[in-house]
Amino acid sequence: MKLKDKLDLTKYKRFFAFVCSFTNYCWLTWADYICRNVGEYYNYGASGSGNMLIFQQFIQAHKKYNFTKDDLVIIMWTNTTREDRYIDGCWRRTGNLETQAEGP
Repeated sequence: MKLKDKLDLTKYKRFFAFVCSFTNYCWLTWADYICRNVGEYYNYGASGSGNMLIFQQFIQAHKKYNFTKDDLVIIMWTNTTREDRYIDGCWRRTGNLETQAEGP
């Protein structure tokens, strides 16, 4: 069964996607396919993002756009071994704790 058979995407006016590079990368992702059926598309995905950054982006977007029942909001949490930190006014997305090249 296809996704469009399970979820009526035409009833949404805006689509918001929050995750790491699985949502926004150099090739099309699942979010790019969903957005084809929704009017406005906001992709907050960024490589190396951890759950803290994903959550903060969600809160900021909600404050800015005031989500309603007409919005499709999908949050795809990442692995708990991902690290991101807000330091000196910038998010540092160093990725997986086990493979990152630099320290916090």
